[in-house]
Amino acid sequence: MFWEKVLRPAEKRTHVDHLRTTFKVSLGRACKVMDISRSVYYYQSKKDDHVVIDKLQDLAEKRPTEGFGKCTSGYERKDYYGTINASTGCINY
Repeated sequence: MFWEKVLRPAEKRTHVDHLRTTFKVSLGRACKVMDISRSVYYYQSKKDDHVVIDKLQDLAEKRPTEGFGKCTSGYERKDYYGTINASTGCINY
């Protein structure tokens, strides 16, 4: 239904855990109820964005009057790993 909130995989994982403990159902059944695959339930991200986040924080401290766009454009010019989405602040690899 169009008015329901779309849950992220991390939120669905917590709901799957709640279903398993509360109703004593199997992982497969709980995942099916929450419309999440078991592989997504077990997925662990391997990204380590601490280097990028630390560098952006350093740039923000050095130049507090400059906006996000100038910080990220300078960051990308220095040829670090990943690009930064200006609208969300997410780092894409």
